[in-house]
Parts: sequence; C-alpha cells; structure tokens
Amino acid sequence: MKWPIVEESTILSVRKTKIEYLNRTTELMIDLNKCTSCYQCVKACPKDALVKPEIPKGKKVPRKERVPIFPEPLKCVFCGVCLTLCPFDAIFMKLDGDVLNRDNLPLRVGNKIPEIEKVKMKKVILKDEKSDFHNEFWDHIMERIQVK
Repeated sequence: MKWPIVEESTILSVRKTKIEYLNRTTELMIDLNKCTSCYQCVKACPKDALVKPEIPKGKKVPRKERVPIFPEPLKCVFCGVCLTLCPFDAIFMKLDGDVLNRDNLPLRVGNKIPEIEKVKMKKVILKDEKSDFHNEFWDHIMERIQVK
C-alpha cells in the first residue's frame, strides 16, 4: 500500500476528498447544494489546492460541475482558510474524525487568523469590530479576496 491514500466520492449532495496518511486522516467536504460557485475559497487558498473547474465559455453546466475542485489534493495543507472564508458555509473539514469549524482550526488556535463573526462576499466581519488584527499570513489572504 502506498501512502498517502486519496479517496474522492460524492454521497448525496456532498463531495468528499479523504486523504489517509500514516498517522493522520483529513477529510474536506463541499456541500454541492450550498456552494454558489463564488470561488472565494479558491481565491483565498494559500496553496492553490482548490481551483475553479474549466468550463467552456458560453456552455451551461449543472451547478455541481461549477463547484471548486481539487485536481491535486496533496497540495492541500489542511489550513482551513477555505472553510473560514466560505460565505455560504458550504465547506466542512474533519481531522482524524473530529469536525473542525472556524473556532477550533489549528490556525485560529495558533492566533494566525482572527475570531470571525461573519463572512460575506469579499468581506470578513471580526468578532471584536475594534480589533485591527494583522499578521503576514492573514494580510496576504485578505489581499487575495479583496476587489482589486
């Protein structure tokens, strides 16, 4: 058996990418009904692991074919930025079977990303509105989703 093992599946309306390493299992799921293909997660991904699917211009395709994809799942470092910045709560993650959310992500616990009240398109509202949270990682991510 060659590690890591990557399994991709779609069950009902959820597309799941599961990666089994020797001592860890990660799962990233996208709810196809909640995702609006806004691609904010794609813009925010620091490793470019999530990408916009290639759709020929002018061709109408079902919603599930417009949802971001993982062409190379091993690029994902499981940072949770996509989950954090999805304005429609369409992304779910599990680390070794435990469900992760915006508050218990390793980056949040490590103070690399701030506490977030709400996420909108191209806008993040922090829990402490007076907070002027800055660090190099967070500032870079925010630049990626801003309107240029």
